[in-house]
Amino acid sequence: MLLDELLGWACAAAGKPGMTISLRMCYRVPVPLDTPCKWMPTSQEPTTARSS
Repeated sequence: MLLDELLGWACAAAGKPGMTISLRMCYRVPVPLDTPCKWMPTSQEPTTARSS
């Protein structure tokens, strides 16, 4: 949710406020407590439709 908040503030600062309609994040592994996070570049993976 921090990412959503940061993007909201950035848009408002640019004079183009907006709102999030949908935000989905998938974590590969849990983040351990009291451990510094390393920011790494990521690639956007294509989304696929889920079968029911």
